[in-house]
Amino acid sequence: MVEIGKGGQRPVKTVMMSRYACYLVIQNADPAKAIVAVGQTYFAVQTRRPELNDREIEDQRRLTIRSELSLHNNQLADAAKDAGVIEPRVYAVAGQLSLRKHRVTRGRFSLASQLPARGQAVKV
Repeated sequence: MVEIGKGGQRPVKTVMMSRYACYLVIQNADPAKAIVAVGQTYFAVQTRRPELNDREIEDQRRLTIRSELSLHNNQLADAAKDAGVIEPRVYAVAGQLSLRKHRVTRGRFSLASQLPARGQAVKV
């Protein structure tokens, strides 16, 4: 029952709506009413939650990749040291240049000029 003018009452029909229907009703209602403001806040928070979760997943994925890359770089440095490379920056530069091969071949510097001869150690 809901009260109407001069103390009268009348029955109210209960309507079941889907979540989306509730969202549409609340978004198009008057935000000056307290219950509408609460509903709009609720849906704003619920909409933001998956975005934050997606960002957290992406951050975790990025950190995992960085960790793996660090491990592989350390393994590469150890292998280079075992092979007799004295200055690790040379093979690091070569690796970076090879990743950008399409730019290097069109650019001013040659990959071959950056690397020592095969089997030759680089001195500091």
